[in-house]
Amino acid sequence: MKILKAIINWLRQKGIRMEKGKKLLLRLLEEPEIMQRIREICAASDSDIIAEDEAKPSSRNDEKGMKKINAELVRQKNEIQDLKRENSSLQNKNSELKKEAIELEKSRQKIAEECSRQIRQMQEEHNNALCEINVLLKNAQEELRRQQGINRSQQAELNATKQKFSSFQDIFVLYQGLPDSLRESLKGIFRGGDLPSFIICGAQNENLLAFWDFCKVEFNRGNLAHRVELLKIFDFFFELVNSKLFESPYYAKQELALGMSFDRDKFSSTSDSRVSGPLTELLLQGIVYATNGTIVRKSLVKVG
Repeated sequence: MKILKAIINWLRQKGIRMEKGKKLLLRLLEEPEIMQRIREICAASDSDIIAEDEAKPSSRNDEKGMKKINAELVRQKNEIQDLKRENSSLQNKNSELKKEAIELEKSRQKIAEECSRQIRQMQEEHNNALCEINVLLKNAQEELRRQQGINRSQQAELNATKQKFSSFQDIFVLYQGLPDSLRESLKGIFRGGDLPSFIICGAQNENLLAFWDFCKVEFNRGNLAHRVELLKIFDFFFELVNSKLFESPYYAKQELALGMSFDRDKFSSTSDSRVSGPLTELLLQGIVYATNGTIVRKSLVKVG
């Protein structure tokens, strides 16, 4: 027990803390030589040990043990220094890692912000492109509807033209079916023997009135065999002149009714008619101006 106290006192003199001293002491007790020396000391009497410690310096074995203790202390000190250096190195590495982690976090945040910005920009571009596509689609649909309307209008005009051309052809065929002698008499009005010449001549205002005068002479003479055909041709050109030569109807047919009294100022009577009396037959309806009713040509009637 005294030996242990002596060792503890020595450790305190060397400035070694108790915890480290205990660990060091435990390591020394593991050494065979030191354990042998302790057993020898324990075998001697306490008085001899005390006297020997007070009177003499330490034995060789004690010196050897103390050297080992010192060497162990130096080794422990070096290990502590190494551990301190290693700890400092680890702390430096830890600081560097923290800095790298901070930089990585900043980079991550920067990349995330850039990705978010690009996503927003792409979304905005997508929305703008979608709006442009919708506008183009709407315009295309409107243009399609407009073209369809134009096509329908053009088709209607084409159908009307076809119908008119068909009517032109029909009226020309009707004219061609008249006797040669009758057509010979009409050469001064309908010049040329083809369809275009026939239509152009008949659509002229002066030729229309001349044709009416021709019909009146023929009907007044009693040449009524082809009256229906001549009236159809006249009515055709009457409508054509009214619709093509003037913005609004220029002529109108004279209104009358059978049975009404003959009026020389309004009507012309046939050569075989009575001087007065009621109207019994309408051979050729007269022409008046559509705007004021002024008579242009008097109706040819038969008075009974």
